[in-house]
Amino acid sequence: DVTVWNDGNATLTFSHTIPYGDFTLNGPDTTCIPGEQVLTVDATCIFGIQFAPLTSGPQSGSVVMTDNAFYGQPATQTILTSGTGIGGPAVPTVTTAAASAITQTTATGGGNVTASGGATVIGRGVCWSTSANPTTSNTCDDSGSGTGSFTASMTGLALNTMYHVRAYAINSMGTAYGSDLTFTTLSAATPTINWTPATPITYGATLGSSDFAATATYSSTNISADGTFAYSIGSVGGSTATAATILPGGSQQLCVQWTPSTSYSSQFTTASLCVPITVNAASTAISWTPASPIISPARLGSGQFNASVSAGSTNVAEYGSFVYYVGPVGGTVANSSTVLPVGNDQLCVQWTPSSFYSADYSSSQACATVSVINTQPTAATLASNANPVFLLNSVTFTATVTPTTGSIVPTGSVTFYDGSTAIGTGTLSASGSGASAIAKLTTTSLATGSHAITANYPGDTNNQSSSNTPALTEVVEDFSVTANSPTTSTVEPGLAATFTFTVSPVSPATTFPAAITLTASGLPKGATATFSPTSIASGAGSTTFTLTVVTPITTLSHNQSPVQGARWPLVAVALLLLPLAGRFRRSGRRLSRMLSLMLLVAAGLTAAGALNGCGGVSTGYFGQAPATSSITVTGASGSLNHTASVSLTVE
Repeated sequence: DVTVWNDGNATLTFSHTIPYGDFTLNGPDTTCIPGEQVLTVDATCIFGIQFAPLTSGPQSGSVVMTDNAFYGQPATQTILTSGTGIGGPAVPTVTTAAASAITQTTATGGGNVTASGGATVIGRGVCWSTSANPTTSNTCDDSGSGTGSFTASMTGLALNTMYHVRAYAINSMGTAYGSDLTFTTLSAATPTINWTPATPITYGATLGSSDFAATATYSSTNISADGTFAYSIGSVGGSTATAATILPGGSQQLCVQWTPSTSYSSQFTTASLCVPITVNAASTAISWTPASPIISPARLGSGQFNASVSAGSTNVAEYGSFVYYVGPVGGTVANSSTVLPVGNDQLCVQWTPSSFYSADYSSSQACATVSVINTQPTAATLASNANPVFLLNSVTFTATVTPTTGSIVPTGSVTFYDGSTAIGTGTLSASGSGASAIAKLTTTSLATGSHAITANYPGDTNNQSSSNTPALTEVVEDFSVTANSPTTSTVEPGLAATFTFTVSPVSPATTFPAAITLTASGLPKGATATFSPTSIASGAGSTTFTLTVVTPITTLSHNQSPVQGARWPLVAVALLLLPLAGRFRRSGRRLSRMLSLMLLVAAGLTAAGALNGCGGVSTGYFGQAPATSSITVTGASGSLNHTASVSLTVE
């Protein structure tokens, strides 16, 4: 090596020539920059001179460097080199490494360039072929240059195939190869299917998520995503199984197949797995309520042979058949000719699936008690449409007769009683609800007070008698209307008179069961009447109300009689005689005192008669005669009404 040192006091700039001959400046220790180099004060750099003789014998050379160190003028320095070549250059020496990381389509190769052959190794790598001793004319992978170990990738290989591989190295003298080695690619891998579908299951249930949860693994690696799964029934490629699939009952088989995608088809084969599935028969349940009781000696019929059967919410009756028995299952078969004895009898029924469905559904059975009676008992209830009700108003009683056991609708009539007194009858008719029948009675004959009402049903051929217990208490109420004091009033025409009244429930009642309307009659001609409140509400208690009567304005000419008109001349005579009476008194000599007194009295009586009317009767307002009216107030509710009267005088 040549070390260049700037021992001056200024920056050193120098250049050099490339040595000739078999000498180079690219030794491993070189730090000087080829071409022009700049060194600061006290800095150094190294030229690593390498001798690579191409011929044998002594060799010499030189390296010439030019610098600016001689007073700023270029100066040259020459470094002489020499060496002895002991042999000529040759091809490199290379060895072949065994193939590794072998898969179906790839492998890793390599080698080691142990000697350059005296010339630079400009290329190296591996070549492979299905034939022995592959060369660079075959498929190769270049791994750079120089000596030392290297690796190369072999791709695009065929499955399960033996290949020859050799390492190579190239220098100026040619290409050298390592030994011929062989390796065989792997066959396509078969994954392992991991799958545990649910078993057993019950017929009618669809397949669930666990039935579609298979995985594919290879060498403990999950490769499920590198392909697709297909599920089938019975065998691989059979009927497709989906989440809506219902497997038949019995022993079944589910299969799954994994197929690699196109990208992985060279690495993996398809893989499949079939597993047995047990499908248990679905449990069934009988729903059965035979008609009971029945009237002896009736035969069994549709009311008793009416069982149904289901598996879950599915009616499965059509998939099998029913057999009915008197007593336990397996006993005497019951049919439409069977007549049961009076009493409580046991009937049983069994449903059995047909052979086609025997693996899908289980059989089931049920038993029930059927009562056989001579007649069926009944119960009677009674209702009122108005309770309490006002006297004289109609009330409708509705009796309902219902068999307590059995389904035969009662017929005939019902007698209604008030205590022990019959008050009427009603004919039964079907109510439209079950086996009940109803009868109605409407009456207005109940007196005020409480009444114990019963409905008595005497029974018929198939139904026993009954009556409502306890009796229905029907309350009949009344009310009164009373005019409050004062009950008389005198007003001038055009003015109003006011009266008050009280309407009260008759004890023991405290409220009214219905509304009460108010009316007035007997009013003076042209008068108007107003009530406050206008009516009495249902549910109200004792209530005071006001009657206001407004009288009309009546003129003198409208009411003056002929007799009253004849009085006016008398008034005029009386007025004329009054001054004469005084004169007559002063002329005592010509008339007696008695005559004067009589004239005076006559004049006074005449004047009084003119003011008060004939016989001294008052003529009232503007000479109108007083008029008195009896006003009747009526409180009414339905057919019931009560009245009270007041007197009104208009003068």
